[in-house]
Amino acid sequence: MHVFLSEYLTCGALSETVAYDRSLAVEGAAMLRALAADAVQTHGWQVSVTWDAALEPIGVAGVIVHASASPDEERSRFPALTRDADATLVIAPEFDRILEDRCRLIVTSGGRSSGSSAEAVALCADKLLLARHLEEHDVPTVPTSRFDLRDRALNFDEASTQRVVIKPRFGAGSINTFVVSSRDGYLQAAEFDSITALSDAISQPFVQGRALSAAAIVSRSGIEVWPVCSQDIVGSERLHYAGGIVPADIDRSDEVADVARRAIATVPGLHGYVGIDLILPDDAAPVVVEINPRLTSSYLGYRRLAASNLAPRILQPDEPHSDPEWKPLMVAFQPGGSPRLH
Repeated sequence: MHVFLSEYLTCGALSETVAYDRSLAVEGAAMLRALAADAVQTHGWQVSVTWDAALEPIGVAGVIVHASASPDEERSRFPALTRDADATLVIAPEFDRILEDRCRLIVTSGGRSSGSSAEAVALCADKLLLARHLEEHDVPTVPTSRFDLRDRALNFDEASTQRVVIKPRFGAGSINTFVVSSRDGYLQAAEFDSITALSDAISQPFVQGRALSAAAIVSRSGIEVWPVCSQDIVGSERLHYAGGIVPADIDRSDEVADVARRAIATVPGLHGYVGIDLILPDDAAPVVVEINPRLTSSYLGYRRLAASNLAPRILQPDEPHSDPEWKPLMVAFQPGGSPRLH
């Protein structure tokens, strides 16, 4: 079994002139290292990765590293690597159609993807379309609309006390996510908008509740939802994702998992590891915030919580597997750091 893993922000595909949030590369590298380390421990598996030659060594023993010195070299190498592998998994952000294009390239190159289809990725990457899609399928989600930041700032109703979340329509994680409730807040976001992707922004009412996530393995046999995680979202006006704890200390895990399962089931083409973010209000049903059709940083916690290696479930989702067993502990994890046991 030959497995090919590629993380877009660290594989050498990016030009030095491309601007992006560096925290995403740290998070991506952590996920790649973790999955590669688990995959290489699977009996009979050969694991290959692509890696930017300018970075420090990946540091995972037993992995075959294909270092690229330029984006052109990486792009010319990727099709052959995915074609020669029995399974390919790409880790990449959804914005700028990066993940969608990579998923499509696997197929056009003759590779076998362990992840979702390009069409499923395209729907999930568009937060506005996904919210409408979920509403059409009666899945509780946060009301989402598109609007002009500067117009909202200039015409702000001073009597309003509603808090509003502003984020990119196409984004990853909590990058460029604001909570505003005043004219100054809108003006600050509008000023930031001049140099970011917030020019294509969406707004959502701020929903008070617990920030949660869950991962699922989607296969021909169904949707297997893993334990619900709590999310550590920090900041009051500009939000940042700082990791989480798995399992979440809540009494309504089954309810959250059911909503996650319902949401995932509405999107054709989701396959393999899928992450989903939700909010659990104190006095209402869980609501879906977004679906991530890729590996998420929660995997850093799940792999420590699991009693066995999770890599085969992720990279061969359609093969028969016994139900995963979870250790009786809580694991705190950070996007780019080592998990801690509680």
